[in-house]
Amino acid sequence: MNGEFVPQFTADMYLRRAYSPETVRLRTIDGGEGENRLEELVARIRTEIRDSTLGLRGTKDAKVDAFLAALTGPYFVLLPRPLPDPELLAALQQRYPKLTFIAHADEDVTAQDLIGTRVVLLWPPVDPTKELDALTEYNDASDRIKSA
Repeated sequence: MNGEFVPQFTADMYLRRAYSPETVRLRTIDGGEGENRLEELVARIRTEIRDSTLGLRGTKDAKVDAFLAALTGPYFVLLPRPLPDPELLAALQQRYPKLTFIAHADEDVTAQDLIGTRVVLLWPPVDPTKELDALTEYNDASDRIKSA
């Protein structure tokens, strides 16, 4: 996804540009660097979906997985650093075939690194500080709207 003309390089802005005016859902996961990284990332995806989707709060993993299997619109997951290896990515994509996994481009991750993984690369690179600031501002605004 090319965000060359996007005024603020955040993953959310890339997706809004690519899919406007459709509703796009972006979830950001972190961590998952232990020996059982696949299960850690799956747990983080489930937790993020469960916490951000009405009707799924407090539900079991099977219900979250059923929700993800029934997706009909664009739903993206921004992968954490370090990026999972190709085998792990393939396992995640097999488990959640309706999710689109995206990654930040920078000097450590290039398109060459992602060949054969079906991971969408955000280019030009996203500034992680701006990304975090934009995410925090969005979450704060959402909380204010919900509490109004």
